[in-house]
Amino acid sequence: EVGLLSRSITLSSPLEAEKTKRGGHVHVRGEARMRGVLAFRMGQTNVIAAYPFHFHLLGPAYKSYVQDCAVWRSFYRGVVLHGTSQTTVADTVAFDVTGSCF
Repeated sequence: EVGLLSRSITLSSPLEAEKTKRGGHVHVRGEARMRGVLAFRMGQTNVIAAYPFHFHLLGPAYKSYVQDCAVWRSFYRGVVLHGTSQTTVADTVAFDVTGSCF
């Protein structure tokens, strides 16, 4: 299969993150609407809650979504919904990810 990884907005960690496996992460604690975002060299290997896109204990979050996004070269996971429901993840691709993606 083929998936387009480029997006209009890019969140990335510096090249040095390749050595340490410690990239940035987006920790969502409220309503979030993400569209057209690439997470590149994000996440932190074996660090709990340090994922590229992490929706944390929101309960029902029907207004939140991750749409038309991409995760590329993640050091730990992709899009994580922890204790969160009714959040839409659609038309989103992941490539070269350590651990689970969605």
